[in-house]
Parts: sequence; structure tokens; C-alpha cells
Amino acid sequence: MDSTYVLPNYNGIDNPIFDCRDSWKRGRNGNPDGSLSFEKAYRNCQNLGTNYSDDTLSIQPEGCHRILELKRNWIILDWCKGEAIYPSQLVYVRCYNDSINPVALCKSGIIEFQLNQNNVLTLNADELLQDATDNCGLAQTSWDEAGFIQSKQFGLADTGKILDLKVWVYDSSGNKTSCDVQLKILPNLMVGTENKKTPDKLAFYFAPNPATGPVEVFISSKNKLQGTFSFYNQSGIKLLNIPVDFKNQNGWKFNIDGSLQLKQGMYYGAYQDGQYSIIIKLVIL
Repeated sequence: MDSTYVLPNYNGIDNPIFDCRDSWKRGRNGNPDGSLSFEKAYRNCQNLGTNYSDDTLSIQPEGCHRILELKRNWIILDWCKGEAIYPSQLVYVRCYNDSINPVALCKSGIIEFQLNQNNVLTLNADELLQDATDNCGLAQTSWDEAGFIQSKQFGLADTGKILDLKVWVYDSSGNKTSCDVQLKILPNLMVGTENKKTPDKLAFYFAPNPATGPVEVFISSKNKLQGTFSFYNQSGIKLLNIPVDFKNQNGWKFNIDGSLQLKQGMYYGAYQDGQYSIIIKLVIL
């Protein structure tokens, strides 16, 4: 340790500012104790003598809190070398005196949003707010009480029902409040009703689509085709594999068995024969 030794600052740039709401050891005049700001960056000498004094540079009022700026002056005696150095550092302390919660007003009624073409919707919590105010200024809006989740993603599993959600609002002092909102997610119907018809009038579709109950699959053609119908969930797992034989008919239909216990989400039907390989989508609400 020599005269070039630099102590770290606690000014919100080099290191965080000390927060009055945290539990840290108090020293002289209630300021952070010297052991919290002194970095023992020495290797060869285990016998250092230290002492310090604090000079108040300023007290900055910032609305509902204030920042105390200290210049901490050190005397460090290195008994191994018989030398003394006099470094200084900045130590800032922020104290809050605001205990008033913000006021938050969520949008009223059932708010509707539609999934995009990928059947995904990302919402920021503040998009559900009608208004929010605070005497000391708002800090952030979140989906969770801890204040970590600013955006939330929704998908097909969230469609077809009313979601009761909370939006949390925080001020700069950590005070918080919440409001309730009702959200309805709508499926992307352009994706949900994607049925197929080929030039020679082979039709392949689910009905109804989107569906909330029993579903039938229909395949019709002017040709006497023989092929296979397969049914997959969104993860690509095959749930059904059934031969399709038109025989003396122009059409074929099949009830999707209720024993499959289809849940909300996207499913896929595939028809394949020697001429065609067609995939369509089914949305269960």
C-alpha cells in the first residue's frame, strides 16, 4: 500500500449509494461505519492503523427524499513500512421520507387483445393502466408484487376465457399499490380457420374451427382416394393415425374422440396419400 492507493467511492457510480432503508452498521453521526467503506487491499502487512473523519459536502433534497454527500478522509498507518497515507472517498447516503402509496386506475370493462400470427401476445403492465399518479413520482409498473415482471406473454392456452389480473405500481420510495383488470385474449382467426382446398376439389377441414366442444374432420374429393389422416398436438406428438378410404363415396368424416381430452391450444391435422400431403390447423378455445 502506497500513496497511489485509491479507496472506492460509494456515490452511485463506482458503487451503490447507501440506502437508509437497509440494515447496515451505523458509525459516527449515524453515517455508514468506516468498516463498510474501507477496502483492506493489502497483502504483506496485517497491521494497519486506520482512522477517518467525515466532511459534509452537501445535503441535496430531491422531492420526497434527500441525499447526504460525505467526503470521508482517511489516515492509514502501515506499521510494516512505517508509512502513512491520506486517501479520501465519497460516501453518499439516500434517505426517504415518503410513505404515501401511489394511486393506480386500471382500464375498466373487459379489455380485449388478439394474438399475432404466431399465436403470441406480449403485454407490458402499463398498457392496462388508465391512469397512475404519485406525490413523489412513479418509478415502475409491474405484473407482480415484487416488481420484477414488467411484461407478460400470452398464448393460445389463455384464449376463450376472462383473465382476472393485477397491475402493480411503485414510486421511487418503494411504496406500492395495485388495481384489478379483466383481460380477454382472442385467437388469431386467420390461423385458426386455415382449411385447404386443392384445384381438383379435394377439401380438408375441421368443423367447427376454432372449437370449444366436439370437433369433426372432413375430407372430400371427386376422386376415389386412399390415404392417411394423422392428428398432432402443438408439441408434434401424434395422437391419431387413421386410414382414409373413400371407397364408393366422395367424402370422409371422423369425430375427434373426446377421450383425447383436448386442452386449449393449437393442434394439427395431416392428410397424406400418393398425390397429396396437406396440413391444417385446429384451435381449441
